Amino acid sequence: MQLPAIIVLGVVAIGGLAFGWSASSKLDSTQQAVAAQLKATQQSVQQDMSSLKDRVAQDEKANAELQGDLKVVTGKLKITQGQLKKARKEATNPNKETMQKLSALDSSVHSELATKASSDDVKNVETKVAGVKTDLDATHEDLKMQRSELGTLIARNYDEIDSVRRTLTPQFPAHPPRWTSRIKLPDGLVVRGNGTETLGLALARIEEALRHAQISEWSVYAFDRDGFVVVCRMEAIDEHGDALPTPKRWTIDPLPPEPWHLRTYLQALFTAPQGRYRVIALVVTPSQILAEDQKGTAGELNRLLKSGAGDLPSDMKSETVEKGTRCEALLYEFYKRGLSDDARFVEQSTITPVRHLSGAMLWKSSQLQ
Repeated sequence: MQLPAIIVLGVVAIGGLAFGWSASSKLDSTQQAVAAQLKATQQSVQQDMSSLKDRVAQDEKANAELQGDLKVVTGKLKITQGQLKKARKEATNPNKETMQKLSALDSSVHSELATKASSDDVKNVETKVAGVKTDLDATHEDLKMQRSELGTLIARNYDEIDSVRRTLTPQFPAHPPRWTSRIKLPDGLVVRGNGTETLGLALARIEEALRHAQISEWSVYAFDRDGFVVVCRMEAIDEHGDALPTPKRWTIDPLPPEPWHLRTYLQALFTAPQGRYRVIALVVTPSQILAEDQKGTAGELNRLLKSGAGDLPSDMKSETVEKGTRCEALLYEFYKRGLSDDARFVEQSTITPVRHLSGAMLWKSSQLQ
């Protein structure tokens, strides 16, 4: 009886050992699988963290480039007005692209971690990602603040550059002397509102008209903050407004440059032959043109011709015209009855503005209707 019991007990013991060995092997295999899965998850998280760090480094690099641009602007003040306007506009816009990329990256990290790790692992990674996101948000706010400061400095430098440029460019009087007559030229004749029009293109059309009219001498002035004026040489005309044939057309020689005043034109006409005389000023501007109370004088207009520039600065030429920009012609007419009589300013002329411009051969009457 004892021998069978011992045999049964031995079999049970051997079975227990076999079962324990099998369970131990499965446990080792499970531990290895879990360890491999955790290692893969850690590597993925490290890669995601590295990507986030790279994006932070890119933002810091962009910040450094902005600071470099600021040094260039404040150090040299040689960027164009159009570039300054564009920089001011960009400085006021929030960096939406950075936030969109950050949101997409955050969603991607959550999606990948959900398939690779347990909920506890995801929570740990979420905590790290939230910390990195907080750092990125702080960096983004710093960038917005620095962009705002850069925009303020650019705006200040824009005004300084504009002031310097207009100091170097002759300035037409903000309130010109009272004219004999004026006319707004039809849209498209000088200024075209197609969205790509520049001051340089408008000036080129005026110069083409001047060459067609055989007016070989004129001066260019800046007007207000976003326009210009072309002053033509004084010419002799008949009672119908037609320019006299050359050389009688150019009886009055241009005066030397002095402060611009209309009475100097009347002085210049003192020794001129009797007859009618005309000065044309072509104004391109979106601003309102208001005359001063004083009447125009021939000498003042003639001096404007000699004290102006021959062309606009290149940065002004490249400026896009403002909305509402137009071209107006200011017409100054003088009359001298006799050789010994003083020339007088004509306040109300029998010659219409259209007849003045067509008589000067600048444009045809049909183009001015």
